[in-house]
Amino acid sequence: MQFTFFHLMPYRPLDMVERHKHRAAWVVLPNELYDPKKGADEYHSYIEQLVYAEKLGFDIISVNEHHQTATCLDVAAPLSLAILARQTSKGRICILGNPIANRADPIRIAEEMAMIDCISRGRLDMGFVKGVPYEFPASNQNPVGVMDRFWEAHDFILKAMTSHGEPFNWDGRFYHYRNVNLWPRPFQQPHPPIWCPSQGSRETIEWAAHPDRKFVYVQTYSPAETVARFLDNKLRVMFWYRSPRDPQLVFGAQLQLPRLIADLRPVVKVEAPLHEEVCVALLDDTARPLAT
Repeated sequence: MQFTFFHLMPYRPLDMVERHKHRAAWVVLPNELYDPKKGADEYHSYIEQLVYAEKLGFDIISVNEHHQTATCLDVAAPLSLAILARQTSKGRICILGNPIANRADPIRIAEEMAMIDCISRGRLDMGFVKGVPYEFPASNQNPVGVMDRFWEAHDFILKAMTSHGEPFNWDGRFYHYRNVNLWPRPFQQPHPPIWCPSQGSRETIEWAAHPDRKFVYVQTYSPAETVARFLDNKLRVMFWYRSPRDPQLVFGAQLQLPRLIADLRPVVKVEAPLHEEVCVALLDDTARPLAT
């Protein structure tokens, strides 16, 4: 079993009285509530926490990105990963995830991930996500057809990473390129491992588990009871395609960890966060279906 340290980087100095004068902390919250000086301190604090997580023994250091929200200051997770690629040395680093359907240029995603994989000398895991509905205003993307864009962006990124000969052309439904020739190539061959986070879509589970892919499936940021409720269905689907000892099963449990927070206080600055939970991903190669 492996443990992942996952961070959303919330804006902790947020004035909650002012926040509750507005209908949400996403999209519509005025950015006048953000203090750049305090925000700079937050970024430095969070990077220090992520780097220190490796010293604490976490196997994987994971970041995410969201937009136009006080709940996540990490608006460009590839930038965070680039810092971690240089500041850490042993643990895996993971983007969980990269909203590939909301970005207009998947070749740029392939380049960023390949560069980070090289800087880290092959420690990158790539998580591809559709993104939550709140992301569409920030990306100016049409939510209609988002999964079709996701599938095509995924296929294009992997082709760009695994094509080592002459440049190729791509004429898809959403993306059109001439002379695709990825420089640099990823450190890991044929490409870095891919994680597929989801909140329980059977379509996503079947897609991730298919023999053509066999990606790590992640049940994301869920209360422990939710993970338990979904275990049976998800493992049934996975074992249609996989051997019983296939380790690529990940369940993220949202756990109450006041003891961990107390233990961290002498080491890093830990104040009252927006959430009192820590998300821990468990990679378990002994999982079994609850029923047959």
